[in-house]
Amino acid sequence: TISLIIAGLGIFAAAIASTIGPALSGELTRIFSPKRESMDLKNHIILVGIGPIARNTAEELADRGIPFIQIVDQEGEPALADHPVVRGDASDDGVLKEAKIDTARMIIAARDEDGENAFITLAAKNLNPAIRVLAVAGSAHSIPRLKLTGADLVFAPVVVGSRLLANLVEGDTIPPEFADLFGARPHKANTE
Repeated sequence: TISLIIAGLGIFAAAIASTIGPALSGELTRIFSPKRESMDLKNHIILVGIGPIARNTAEELADRGIPFIQIVDQEGEPALADHPVVRGDASDDGVLKEAKIDTARMIIAARDEDGENAFITLAAKNLNPAIRVLAVAGSAHSIPRLKLTGADLVFAPVVVGSRLLANLVEGDTIPPEFADLFGARPHKANTE
């Protein structure tokens, strides 16, 4: 009778362990590595790059509560430690799939090199033709070339910045949404 009780308790404990074990293991994994859970995002942004543009974009997206995944090189540091990161070459299909390109709404190719942004655009459109691609251009000359690769939007921060500076030199007003980025408001020169 004692042997039967011990065997029954052993079987009962094994059944409980096999049932509760995976759930407990999954819960512990979720607690100790929260980044894995957030990789199940849908309708998110994929941000590629580690430079100043990518870093500032990551901070703005986080401040606005827009879900995103950042792709960085193996040795690169992500902009925000508490957001999901995929390491690897963003023009590689496997890396883009790991970043859930099939459920993303937009990819921002913000690498420092225009050629890399072109390859990222081509790879992204190949895997998900419906995804919107915003490519960052280093110069005005790169804008038409990046459009040819299939980028829906091409943004050249250097060109935008230089035009804004020229406008400020001429005394134009700063758009209200950018006023917090300047320390003083320029005044139109009095030509009378």
